[in-house]
Amino acid sequence: MGRVDVRLLVLLAMGVLLGTLAWAAVQLTKEQTDDFDARTLNTWRDLIGEFTRFRESSYPLVIPALLPDESSIDWAALQNDDPEWYWDFDAGTYYFDPGSELSKQIPHDTDLLVYEDIVEEELLVLNVPKTADAPYKEEMVFRAMAWPQPSKFERYQRYLDRELCKRRIVWHITMKSRRLAEKEETQPRMAAILEGPQAFLPANSSSMQMMSMESLTELKITGIRKATNSLLIEVSYPASYSGTSWSVFSYDMPACVYTNESGGSGGNPQPPTNDAPCEGCSTCYTDPERSFAGLDRVWMLSESNLVLTGETSTLWLDTRALGLDTNGEPCHRIYALGANSVDEDNDQINSAFELFALKTDPAVWDSDGDGVGDGAELANDTSPTNPNDPPNANGAILYSGAQTGVVRVLAVTISNSWTSAYTDTLNEPGSYQIANLLGSNLWLKAFRDLDGDGVLDEIEARGEYTGNPAEIGQQVNGIDITLSDPDTDGDGFSDFEELYHLGTNPSDPADGAVKLQETKDQVSAYWNIFFRDSLSFTNTPGSAADLNDLRNALNTLSEQFHEAGMQ
Repeated sequence: MGRVDVRLLVLLAMGVLLGTLAWAAVQLTKEQTDDFDARTLNTWRDLIGEFTRFRESSYPLVIPALLPDESSIDWAALQNDDPEWYWDFDAGTYYFDPGSELSKQIPHDTDLLVYEDIVEEELLVLNVPKTADAPYKEEMVFRAMAWPQPSKFERYQRYLDRELCKRRIVWHITMKSRRLAEKEETQPRMAAILEGPQAFLPANSSSMQMMSMESLTELKITGIRKATNSLLIEVSYPASYSGTSWSVFSYDMPACVYTNESGGSGGNPQPPTNDAPCEGCSTCYTDPERSFAGLDRVWMLSESNLVLTGETSTLWLDTRALGLDTNGEPCHRIYALGANSVDEDNDQINSAFELFALKTDPAVWDSDGDGVGDGAELANDTSPTNPNDPPNANGAILYSGAQTGVVRVLAVTISNSWTSAYTDTLNEPGSYQIANLLGSNLWLKAFRDLDGDGVLDEIEARGEYTGNPAEIGQQVNGIDITLSDPDTDGDGFSDFEELYHLGTNPSDPADGAVKLQETKDQVSAYWNIFFRDSLSFTNTPGSAADLNDLRNALNTLSEQFHEAGMQ
């Protein structure tokens, strides 16, 4: 088993910060102080001691690793292949005195990286090269401290998460000669200090910017620092982002609760309780309903209008206390940000809020398919993820006639009414949906609006749902409506056909019968040209069956004609 691949650490130093809506790599600096004594390390053991103290206080900011279920875990594969295994923290600048052990082994302004190789059980101190692609130099190797024994009252998973989070911390520091650093403090040379893409800011700087080997091209969380009862978050970004508005989301996890797995009060199965844990039993587990699962969980909107006031970075203070589990240990808090200007589906809700908080589809205007946009539902206090809220009806409009014009679909509260505030308008017959319906009995109707005046006229095709009245207390599907043309005189020709195609009187059944007989005579004459058997119409003249016979005869004849010159 070899040591962790140093190339992986180089990649981590370059790319540990993730994208705008991704989890952020974290750095944590101690409370800044002007007292050089508090940050003076003269030996390698002093440095390792400071590193171990640092990770004892900083491990809660590391997201626990998702370990495989197998009993035998390949730790080498995890720390070498998992890009999220190591978490980089920038601890700023420390100092060494002239004549000390460190002063004899490293020069002024040396960047060091400290981490633990859990496979080899070693603590390694690497000298970070000043130029890209240069190799890391191994300065010192220590035997790692033995893992402590878990408490008899502590569940093993909690113990494992805590100890692994400590050992996943990679510590970045800059070591300077105290004598030279004091001169720099009295005669600041900021241009020289900040020159070059790999430079660290001085320890008393208010910035918490992580070391980066490339310019930022997107917004990133670059620092988290403890403040009094608060967390100070630094957000860094390209200068073009300055002045824009963002939302901040957070998720606290895990929630650890006591259970009575070995007996005690509760019933069967045992419910979670706050009873004192029994000795030697498994007492605490991560609540699966609150454990971290990325975007599968509902995140908290921590800030709805974070304006990026700085040119390339902005500090935001999260004053909410970290939650505690039943063991009194702080939960992990995870942050993400989203631009308020991004609204992919134009539903008046920014896409980040849909992803993290609402759990709606940021690319779909109406996520639950109830006919009301997500933004309108949020404004009207209905659920954008419940297709039954508000109540709605949908189905299909069917029509085979010759009329044109839009189709108006209505839901009315009076059976003989053809006007309503609840409508849907279609350019052609097809699917419809009427939203925001009342929960009472409703009559669903539709008509073809020939003249586009919004009013049903005598000649216009219309139809009603055969199951009227319908109870619409939720989403009701399959309310299909078939439109038919009025036939005032019952002669088998619709009023529309008589007025616009036949030139007959829609109120005179006789002229329709005459026109029908004339048509049959013409069809029969052509029929006799092609077929020996005479055409016979046996159904009641003008009936649906009679008209269907005529239609079939015309279709058969149409197959006998061809364009001149065609073979």
